Amino acid sequence: MGTQAGKSVKISRWPVAALDIGNTFSWLAYCTKDGYMHPAGPQLQIHTWAAKTRMTAKAPTCVLLDFDKNFKSFRYEAISEFQDDENAIENCYFFRNFKMKLYEQKDELTTDTILESENGKTMPAIRVFSAIMKFFKYKLVEDLNAKDTKAYFLESDIHWVLTVPAISNLKAKQFMRDAAHLAGIEDNQLTLALEPEAALLYCRRVPNSVVRHPGDGPSIANFQAGAKYLIMDFRGNLYSLLLSQILSVQIFRNLPIENENLHNKMNAGQLTAHEVLEDGHLKVIIEHTGGYWGGLRVNEEFTRFLQRLFGQDVLTELKENYPADWQAIADDFELKKCAYDPNGVMGKITIRIPLTLVEEYENTTGCSLREAISQTPFKDHLEFKQYKLRMDKAIFENFFEESITKVVSKVEKLLRENPQLH
Repeated sequence: MGTQAGKSVKISRWPVAALDIGNTFSWLAYCTKDGYMHPAGPQLQIHTWAAKTRMTAKAPTCVLLDFDKNFKSFRYEAISEFQDDENAIENCYFFRNFKMKLYEQKDELTTDTILESENGKTMPAIRVFSAIMKFFKYKLVEDLNAKDTKAYFLESDIHWVLTVPAISNLKAKQFMRDAAHLAGIEDNQLTLALEPEAALLYCRRVPNSVVRHPGDGPSIANFQAGAKYLIMDFRGNLYSLLLSQILSVQIFRNLPIENENLHNKMNAGQLTAHEVLEDGHLKVIIEHTGGYWGGLRVNEEFTRFLQRLFGQDVLTELKENYPADWQAIADDFELKKCAYDPNGVMGKITIRIPLTLVEEYENTTGCSLREAISQTPFKDHLEFKQYKLRMDKAIFENFFEESITKVVSKVEKLLRENPQLH
């Protein structure tokens, strides 16, 4: 229990925090026991970040470490510092979009596993993850003490729930636990939670968050023994936070989130099928299954579209010489992707294009972007005006097509071939 100058943290106010370190973005949410018992329902707090002219719960998973491999900065600050400081480019370690690289070698994952930074330097992966965890620990304690001046919180007052993908095997889970230890989070402060379990607990605990229409079946919150369901995790948007943060409040009620049978079998994949047992625990109906069909695949389709439009050489120059501008395009697309409603009335989707990309294209090709678009197959569905690409819904929805086709095909196959899912 933290104390300072007569201040202390009552047991009823001890916080539980949920941390999701994603390949592209990371999120932090927390709740105190007082907040969980609030008459209006659990008062979950989400750490927000300034992003240009708005606030967002998403923090780009970008970290910069100095020449001694110590933490320097995270998020957009790390991007800017790495881009603007020649000394950082030469001597520091900048990591971005590295988590999936880690899970590609999950079968050989150890505390000695090496990651290569974007500037070609290497260091143990565990140092990268622990540095990010330390940063979030600091941010949370700062938040707590700023919001509650009557108490004084220490890092040791916090219980952490760290989400891990369903593809994580025992080595990957042990790696994350070791990284937490290196960050100063002890075993008695730590719970590892598989993301599909977090999804289930969220849906069962907060049924009002699930939109239901007349004629729909029972809410997942009311599933009785014998009920079966599929969980599909496609990543790439804010739902990861919403699905994981509820795990933090389960600890206050001592609900079972460590089902050994479940953990042993749910080893990988984006599609998982469960059956509710008499005691409220879960039985895995299908073991790990899935594929590379989620939000990152949609992002890749968008990048391929830009390659067709601008050319690979032009995009490479932008990424290498103006990485902040490339990140701005990616961030703008991420916003439009997560907010897109196929049933909405929006006529066109707008993506901002930085001046540097337009200039690079015109210097390389010798023609204006507007003229070039008029010569492409997209000419009737795409326009460039005031440094904005405005595309028809048909072009935008094409970025999702491959993922949707593969998901539907996989689910149909599961339902048709597995008698337990009938």
